[in-house]
Amino acid sequence: MPRNNRTYEQTKKTQPEKKKDPATKTKGSTKRKMLHCPQCNFKTGMIGNLRIHLGKHIGMAFSCTICDKKYTTKFGLTTHIKTDHKEHNDTKDALWWEKLISFHCEKCDLTEPGQMFPQHLEKFHQLHKPSGRGKKAKK
Repeated sequence: MPRNNRTYEQTKKTQPEKKKDPATKTKGSTKRKMLHCPQCNFKTGMIGNLRIHLGKHIGMAFSCTICDKKYTTKFGLTTHIKTDHKEHNDTKDALWWEKLISFHCEKCDLTEPGQMFPQHLEKFHQLHKPSGRGKKAKK
C-alpha cells in the first residue's frame, strides 16, 4: 500500500497532465522530431521512411548493375543482390553489395551510384537531414 494511502488512480488524477508537442513523436523513451515531405502532407519520425516516400514523388528506381533488375526501394534491391548474386560477395568488404547498386531519378534524368541517393535528395529535392536526434535545438 502507498505511504499516503492513495491509490494509483487517485494519485494520477491529482497530477497535472503533461502537454505533448505535436511536432515530436515518442517511441519508448526517446522523442523524435516529425519529418515532413517537402511536396505533400506526409509525416514520419524516420528519415529512411521519408527518403522512400520522396522517391515515389520523383520517380526513383534502384537498379542492379549485374542483371539490370529494377526496384522502387534500395532495401528490395539489396535483398535481391544478397540472394541472387552471392558469387560477387567480397568477404573483405562488409558493404560489398553497395557497389552493385545504382539509382535513377526520373525527375532529374540522372543515374548515380546507390551511395549517392541521400545526398541527391538533399541537394536536388529539398530533403534535409534532421538536426540532432531527440535533442532540443540550441537557441
